[in-house]
Amino acid sequence: LDQLDLSIDEALAAAGYLVNSGREGGPVAALKLYEAIGDADPDDPAALSRRALILAQVGERRTASELLDRAVEANPGDAEALLSRASFLAGSGDAGDVTTACGDLGALAALADAPTPLVERGEAIAASICD
Repeated sequence: LDQLDLSIDEALAAAGYLVNSGREGGPVAALKLYEAIGDADPDDPAALSRRALILAQVGERRTASELLDRAVEANPGDAEALLSRASFLAGSGDAGDVTTACGDLGALAALADAPTPLVERGEAIAASICD
């Protein structure tokens, strides 16, 4: 990031733009930015979560799972990390994964400062997978 003269927040914003731009190669460029953020702050929950979700989309589910676990373990009170892992695990069909996802969604709902849109998405997922 120093070579790019970007702060972590600026790099996250740039990566988000690249992912959502619809441009060919955008997600690959975003991955590089997320990796650079990881070099600067290995436990940054946004970079870990967003990198994992891109990797999951391209079939790198094992690596994605490891990154999401690390995001939640290093940042157990981070709404994005909790929702990202829950979303990822919810679709696996594995009972253990669903149990973990429901736990993450419960933790998300209990966060006093969680952004409302993330809580609402978590509630929608919970309604479909949790007892």
